Amino acid sequence: MKISGNNEKKGNDRQRRQNGNQCETAPRPAAAFAWASVAENPAVRRAANVLLHCGAYVVMAVVAGVDFTVLLLPTLGLAILLIWVSVVDIERLEIPDIASLMIALGGCWQLFGQSRVVVIDAIAAALLWSAAFWLTARAYEKFRGWQGLGFGDVKLMAGLGLWLGLEGTTYCVLAASLSGILFLAGMHLFQLGNYATIATSRVAFGPFLCLSGWAVWLSGSKLL
Repeated sequence: MKISGNNEKKGNDRQRRQNGNQCETAPRPAAAFAWASVAENPAVRRAANVLLHCGAYVVMAVVAGVDFTVLLLPTLGLAILLIWVSVVDIERLEIPDIASLMIALGGCWQLFGQSRVVVIDAIAAALLWSAAFWLTARAYEKFRGWQGLGFGDVKLMAGLGLWLGLEGTTYCVLAASLSGILFLAGMHLFQLGNYATIATSRVAFGPFLCLSGWAVWLSGSKLL
């Protein structure tokens, strides 16, 4: 009986210690949920998205050797508009019409004073690439049964064409396509989704176009 009583006492002590440990660690899940709720806050996600894009655009400008002391207003305006398009496209999977219009107007503005050849080249790029994107979108929707390329991308290409010209826009589309493919491949490689899910998932193409367009603009900009 004595041995049994000691065992019971030890068992009670062990239970109290376990209960005490549970009480001490109880607030931790609540803190984790609090952090998760903060991360899921749309305002926090948007702020993080904006900061990420600003950092990427600044890094690319530094790598390209841009002299920030003589940063031209059109280039700064283009960067702001491209970041705006990217952030909204990631959040809503749509590109604001006003942003595309402002990019196009900015492209027309920076063409003032350019030679006739440059102006014709830019207009041709805007028309041809926007038409190519529209035809691609219609063909994809017809054969696959759903919309794979939004009309916002078509309007965005018209604006980028005015900035980059035929050759520059070609590099832009090529770089955006390759980076988009690598992004989807990375998602599959790191098991962020199975092949079927990735193949049918909706991915914003605007950010890839914008970042590629920014890189092409910097590579041919008068700032360099």
